[in-house]
Amino acid sequence: MGTGYLSAFPSEFFDRVEAIKDVWAPYYTIQKIMQGLLDRYTVTANSRVLDMVVKMANYCSDRVKNVIQKYSIERHWESLSDEFGGMNDVLYPLYMITADSISGFHSNTHIPVVVGAQMRYEVTGDPLYKV
Repeated sequence: MGTGYLSAFPSEFFDRVEAIKDVWAPYYTIQKIMQGLLDRYTVTANSRVLDMVVKMANYCSDRVKNVIQKYSIERHWESLSDEFGGMNDVLYPLYMITADSISGFHSNTHIPVVVGAQMRYEVTGDPLYKV
């Protein structure tokens, strides 16, 4: 579809998760597809496969960012209270394969984000923002 979306169900299933409505396991399904592709990349070093997994991760990231911006981080956590699959299980290995922790960051943009997160932790005590 040109969006990074690749699955066995319509993208509206994510809309239902985000609206906190009943739906069967979209993140679980996406994670399994991504894990299979990442395993294939690990074995074959096929860059097209890695590109597909990265695009899927970006699609999911964009969905999460949208929920946080539209509602709140708390709403995002609430939407995942019933079903989130093993996204951590695939995203951390993907990060290890693809991440350059400095490349692509703009210091005037990203350093204040980190400083702000630390300040939020100091003010609220919310451990999510402890840097």
